[in-house]
Amino acid sequence: MKTISNLDSPDWIDRFRNGDELSLREIYDHFAGSLFLFSKKIVGNDEDAKELTSEAFVRLWQRRESFAEIKNIKAFLFIITRNASLSHVKKTKNLLRSTKAYEYQLTNKEEAVLNKIILNEFMSLVHAEIELLPDVAKKVFSLVYIEGLETAEIAKKLDMHPKTVRNNKDRALSLLRIYLLKKDITISAVLSWSLIHLFS
Repeated sequence: MKTISNLDSPDWIDRFRNGDELSLREIYDHFAGSLFLFSKKIVGNDEDAKELTSEAFVRLWQRRESFAEIKNIKAFLFIITRNASLSHVKKTKNLLRSTKAYEYQLTNKEEAVLNKIILNEFMSLVHAEIELLPDVAKKVFSLVYIEGLETAEIAKKLDMHPKTVRNNKDRALSLLRIYLLKKDITISAVLSWSLIHLFS
């Protein structure tokens, strides 16, 4: 492999500027490995790094007549590789976001229907059991679930401490989860999760 001093000789620069392909091979052998590792650190994979490295040498060859020193060639190669690698990462991220958005649009309606089915099934399963809850727990649960009141509002309405409200809500949820587990373990696994997130 040519050393950097060999490549910086006037004879080599002249051959390179005049389109000598051997000089391109020599500079490729000298810098390709470093450029590949440099690009890979940015793009994160071998295939893209190899392609971007090759493109850098293509662009160098296209502009070979504008270089007078090897240090300028080296700077050009690393700058062009860095910019191309960063641009590739940006394009990849934009494509990923676009793909996810498209997939979301395709599935959004189906998910909404599924969520409605789950909610309706939840309602039918727990409605009867709500009536069997202890009086205070049932009243707190109804104010949260049916009227959508906050803890502070319920505490004021029932003239009780907010902690007592939370305790009764937790008690109601615990009893309902136990009920669901006894009724159907597969459905209850989903609906218990819904209870936790809807009413906690």
